[in-house]
Amino acid sequence: MTRLAAWTLGAVSVALGVAGISLAVAGDDVAAVLRSGHADAPVIATVGAGLSLILLQRRPRHPIGWLLLANAVVQGAAAVMDWYAVHATDHPGTLSGGDIASRLLELPLILAALTLVLLLLLSPEGHALSARWRPVMIVTIADAAISLAASIVGLGPVARVGQLVMAACALLGAASLLMRFRSSRGVVRQQVKWIAFGMVPTVLLVIAGHVTPGIPGGILAMVSPISAYVGITIAIRRYRLFELDRIISRSVAYVTLSIVLGLVFVLAAVLFGEIGGVVGGGSNLVTAGATLTVVIFFQPLRRRLQTAADRRFQRRSYHATRILQMYVESLRDREPQPGALRATLAAAIGDTTAQVAFWLPEYGGYVDEAGDDVSLSDSSDRVVTRIERRGEELGAIIHRPASPEGGSDAVAATVRASPLAFDHGRLRAQVMRHLAEARASRARIVAAGDAERRRLERDLHDGAQQRLVALRLELRMAQRGAGRGADPVLARTIDHAERELQVAVDELRRLAHGLVPAALTDAGLVAALEELASRAALHVTVNADTSERAPSGIEVAAYFVVSEAVVNAVKHASATDITIDISHRDCLFIVRIADDGIGGADIDAGTGIRGLVDRVEAHQGRLSLESPVGRGTIMTAEFPCE
Repeated sequence: MTRLAAWTLGAVSVALGVAGISLAVAGDDVAAVLRSGHADAPVIATVGAGLSLILLQRRPRHPIGWLLLANAVVQGAAAVMDWYAVHATDHPGTLSGGDIASRLLELPLILAALTLVLLLLLSPEGHALSARWRPVMIVTIADAAISLAASIVGLGPVARVGQLVMAACALLGAASLLMRFRSSRGVVRQQVKWIAFGMVPTVLLVIAGHVTPGIPGGILAMVSPISAYVGITIAIRRYRLFELDRIISRSVAYVTLSIVLGLVFVLAAVLFGEIGGVVGGGSNLVTAGATLTVVIFFQPLRRRLQTAADRRFQRRSYHATRILQMYVESLRDREPQPGALRATLAAAIGDTTAQVAFWLPEYGGYVDEAGDDVSLSDSSDRVVTRIERRGEELGAIIHRPASPEGGSDAVAATVRASPLAFDHGRLRAQVMRHLAEARASRARIVAAGDAERRRLERDLHDGAQQRLVALRLELRMAQRGAGRGADPVLARTIDHAERELQVAVDELRRLAHGLVPAALTDAGLVAALEELASRAALHVTVNADTSERAPSGIEVAAYFVVSEAVVNAVKHASATDITIDISHRDCLFIVRIADDGIGGADIDAGTGIRGLVDRVEAHQGRLSLESPVGRGTIMTAEFPCE
């Protein structure tokens, strides 16, 4: 029923507006209607009815839609009455009652003024700003009723007082809209912006229409309502589809630019006119000189005016763009710290939880600044905004949904300003990815070597070593079987063979232990180092402040670091004492080997220590060496806790 009533009133309004236009054209009264001061009535009746129906289709009970439709209907009636009064006046004898039509024309105009004031008081939410504004609505309605009665009975002074009261109420309505804007946030604030943006051109066109005489003034008045209707309709229904602040910023910048360039042209024309009067050249010199001056000043002025307009009307966008610009400029002077781009983007869009992801085509996926894989997925509290450049995907920003209060503008500005920063960040991410793969490859090589070493140890222990032990036992049994009467030469040969077999078994056992000692696998690093210390040719002390075991790969790497350090201290440093300290600190597994030798060791001097560096770095660790001449050597291996 509500929709039927709306469509019916809309059809009536459009019919009245079309009738007013058609009658004016048919009666050759277009010029007279344009000069009458009510040329906007047919436009409001048709365009206003259409836009109000669009609004009511989505929100059929919204008061703003019904006020717009009521305004369109009464303006349609005014259009028909205006034509009737104009035609009866300009063509005497063709129509009777022209003076009555002129007087009755005031009735729809009073009702139109009433709807406009109520629109100001109720927009955009459909209710007054607060209870304190309800008396203004009551006064407006009462004034309209009194003015209608005064116009019908012909009380001119009362009607004129009513017009003043209505004007005062309209000013209060504008003040209400301004206060609503200042006190609102989010959606309502954006809606009020759209209403104001639509009303400003309307007011300017109305003023221009009144001060411009004749038909041009009528044309200006005729088109004046369109922007107001469009602004109100977008505010209520589709405000999210348009970047209003950007439109305002561009409009202000280009209007100001046009005015300034016009002044520049005039001043340049005056200057070159004076020059032309001295040196000759006439109007051609003036025109060429003024035009050249405008061309020279155009681009610098445009940039400065646009920056000033953005700073004033697009503060969030301007702030986001400046943050990205400063980040890009900083890349020329220094390499950014890890996570700098993520922090910059988070500051630009106002979301401290924002994450950044780079698209790497060669991997077919997204990675973060450290080169680790990232999964992109939209959710109720996370949004993925893609960053592209001429169709090429660079990456994405993962952030919270943008707030209506300028949040979407900041995100849009960040997207526009970030491709260069993303290019640099993606290159860093690619390098980090390659480094991570290199480390993983080196770790796999070391792990494979350790696994192969353990396999050889098992093969030696379970195969050749066991066979040699069995052969030694057989020789001993043969020696006992021969007894005391055995050939002395044969007995000595068997004794020698048994001793050689024992030496071979001992050497094989030492070789197997040199691969990976059994104590390291079974009891851990501390036990393996204590066993190593017991076999060392000098005094070795092992100190451990933790009983927790590290991952097997790290324990193997640490064991070989200590083993190499002990061998070097014995062979090259003439050391007499070694201290081994094992500790956990700040999520680091630390092994420190200190001796009292002659020092002078160098990481790059040989392949032994260099190999240890590679082994430690394969586990993302770090090996350092302090070896001043004559003051001993300290080797420290630090492994990250896994």
